[in-house]
Amino acid sequence: MTSTEPTRWSFPDGELLTKQEAAAALTIKIRTLDDWRANKLLPFIEKGRYIRFRKSDIEAFLASHTVQPRAAAAYRPRSRKSTLAA
Repeated sequence: MTSTEPTRWSFPDGELLTKQEAAAALTIKIRTLDDWRANKLLPFIEKGRYIRFRKSDIEAFLASHTVQPRAAAAYRPRSRKSTLAA
């Protein structure tokens, strides 16, 4: 790691990821990650031109957006009415 171009930083609370690493962890395109960052949907660290994401923030984001399955008894299928007029 050179003093002019760090590739990875480390903080006491966890590892920091680059945009490429964060996008890969979320299985999304870098452009989508940039959009989420611009809209402040995902926490990030900005120092100069370098942008990093805490691994713990990525994990928390995934956990908060996980959809839990509902109980089978609560499931009631939609009726299959025809949408075409006779």
